Amino acid sequence: MRELFTFLNRRNDGEKLREAVRNDISFSQMDRETAELMSEFASLELPKKNKEGEYDMCKAVEELKEEGREEGRVEMLVSLVKDGLLNIEEAAKRAHMTVTDFEKLVNTSESN
Repeated sequence: MRELFTFLNRRNDGEKLREAVRNDISFSQMDRETAELMSEFASLELPKKNKEGEYDMCKAVEELKEEGREEGRVEMLVSLVKDGLLNIEEAAKRAHMTVTDFEKLVNTSESN
């Protein structure tokens, strides 16, 4: 349970969270209950159990960070298109999306 509070206290500081996950072996050997709570609070996808029936939440945290980075990249591309600095075809290509899907994203963000 300590890991859950460590995670929640550091979730907004990527460097401190990364350091905690890297340096605390309990994140790589987490019991089911704590892993499920962490998954629920942070919208993490539970990784597969290891041989001992424990969860390695280090990988789940890394995947969550990568998702955040990808969202940030796409948001930046949308912003560049809106500002007229990048054409929509190039932005869609860089986002690994179809032009149609990227246009929908641009239009959705305009209404927000």
